[in-house]
Amino acid sequence: HLGPVEIGGWKWKFVMQNPPEKFLQEECRLVCQSTLSFAKVSPFLKMKEVKVEKVSSDLFRLIVRVQNQGFLSTAGSQQAINTASVKKPKIKIKLSANQKLKMGLPEFESEHLTGRSLHLPWHNPIWTSARENSHEGQYEWLIAGQGAVIFQGEFGRGGALKAEISLQN
Repeated sequence: HLGPVEIGGWKWKFVMQNPPEKFLQEECRLVCQSTLSFAKVSPFLKMKEVKVEKVSSDLFRLIVRVQNQGFLSTAGSQQAINTASVKKPKIKIKLSANQKLKMGLPEFESEHLTGRSLHLPWHNPIWTSARENSHEGQYEWLIAGQGAVIFQGEFGRGGALKAEISLQN
């Protein structure tokens, strides 16, 4: 006599796909915690400045400054850039029908913006005195004509920014 025998095989849901039920809650907490930790270091874009300068009666200089306030770059990592697994950021500006672009391109690729990780002491031996701003991008156009322009920045893993900017006398 062998004693009681269980017939039926594996409980797939609680052996192969998940830990046993008594460990499930703690495992879910740990997975959730690691996901939230990664979200905290992800790229985080802000429009730092939008500046409209009136050059003449119907000519405007538009400057848009974008800043990555996250820890990681908008590429996610240098390895992502090295292996070309991320596209370069794309900057676009759309003009109103009565406007004309005098300087700058309506659409172009930009460099990725670094994150706060670049400012750690082992990246920069003169950390306290260095003024490095590769976490910011500045984009500039000269536009003839009044009206609204639409700025769009698509930064891959860093997300996208969009703003309607008024050019008025």
